[in-house]
Amino acid sequence: MNDETADLLVIVTREALEGVASPPDASEERLMEYADIFGKVATYKLEHGRAGGEVLSGCKWKTSSSGEARTT
Repeated sequence: MNDETADLLVIVTREALEGVASPPDASEERLMEYADIFGKVATYKLEHGRAGGEVLSGCKWKTSSSGEARTT
């Protein structure tokens, strides 16, 4: 994901992937299914100064030509 000045790395933990829906699943499919939710959480943390060491450091979300979100 990126803001107006830099590209940012969003790290989604195994616990977050397993906890976002039932049954617990830490697959790439789960990540892609909930990419918008994780992006909104990261954006909220950035905007409200709540980004801790567990979140952010230098990459971005990309959208493939087919329109699917993917990480780089």
